Amino acid sequence: MRKRTQIREKRRRARQRQRLIIISGIIGAALIAVAILILPGIRPIGDILLPNPIHYPLANGTAMGDPNATVVIEEYSDYLCSFCRRFAFETEPDLIEEYISTGIVYFIYKNYPLQPDSF
Repeated sequence: MRKRTQIREKRRRARQRQRLIIISGIIGAALIAVAILILPGIRPIGDILLPNPIHYPLANGTAMGDPNATVVIEEYSDYLCSFCRRFAFETEPDLIEEYISTGIVYFIYKNYPLQPDSF
């Protein structure tokens, strides 16, 4: 009977070793697959570009221009509003150049959050 238990023990160890080899192979293949998927995305993206500062004439906090100007424009804007963004990038530079820098307009900005994330 002793010989029979030795044979069973030998077979059990062989099955354990075989399972360990299979599990190690699966884990190794998974690591290789992850490396193939992730490594191409890990590369330097280049130099960091800093934005050019915009010069606002006579800027004072949230207002710009001559406080004694004949025309006062108050803008109520939301940070997440697409129309407010369009105004800031397309219309406001022309307004600054033609009217605010010449002293005709005094421009005041006021935050008017329309969405909870805009604060």
